[in-house]
Amino acid sequence: MKRKNILIAVLLVTVLFAGFGVRQAYATTGCFADTIGSPFETYVCWMKEMGITGGTSPTTYGPNDNVTRGQMAVFMYKALVGDIFISQPLNNLGGNAFSPAAYVSFYTPYALMQTSQIGSNAYQFFINVPASDHGRALSFKGVQMCYAASARGVSLTRVQVQHWTNGGLPGGNFYDDQTVRTDTACRTYLIAAPTVMQGSDHIDIYLVGNITNTANSITISSVTAILSPSTTTAILAPVTGAVPAPDQGNSTDPNLNPLPGNPPAAAGGAPNHAPAQNAAQGSDPNLPAGQNP
Repeated sequence: MKRKNILIAVLLVTVLFAGFGVRQAYATTGCFADTIGSPFETYVCWMKEMGITGGTSPTTYGPNDNVTRGQMAVFMYKALVGDIFISQPLNNLGGNAFSPAAYVSFYTPYALMQTSQIGSNAYQFFINVPASDHGRALSFKGVQMCYAASARGVSLTRVQVQHWTNGGLPGGNFYDDQTVRTDTACRTYLIAAPTVMQGSDHIDIYLVGNITNTANSITISSVTAILSPSTTTAILAPVTGAVPAPDQGNSTDPNLNPLPGNPPAAAGGAPNHAPAQNAAQGSDPNLPAGQNP
């Protein structure tokens, strides 16, 4: 019976490791007094660090105790249920096609939303996340974005998080914040009714900044995608051919219409949004003289 219990415990930990995508226990030892020296000590300590187990007391785990089916269910639930956070590379940010004057300058810790034309300018941040994990679809819940819109003459006027399914419009899968921001903060933008992702989905953040002084900019320092697991089997959306190009002049989607005062994109595709200034020198107009990176 004791050998059977040990085999069940080993199998359970193996399943938990597979669920986390972990190949090797990395936890330190000594988490419980009764597992010191055990061949399973690092695995038990990994479970404690991950919040999967709290032991039978603050100092004991009971490595030779029986595990009931109910306890096993709790272990599995704690291991597999919970939000997933995926930090995004800042170079996913660029100027929107209908704001040809908008551009982005990149530095090691942040990206700067800039423009060569004062007024409202649109930008796009594309989110890179997996649609599934271990054969189960993931739900996209939203993002956390850290920004600074406190420089003189700038404001962040719109943040719209959009989950596009199978190439179509986002429908209800978006969060639209049109509060004018002139602060420095990290804000979480959550979709009210998130849905599971398909393999052909894509996600982006539509950003609008009002910049009345071209020497200043809006800083984006981090963007983190928030996902949650589901019990839905992962699928690729059926491919029926290319999605027709929308009527960009009369679309019901405001992101497909030019911003007031901005001309539409030039024929032949999106304009080149490479920085028109400061790119070669790498200067940061938000830093004092002599402190540019």
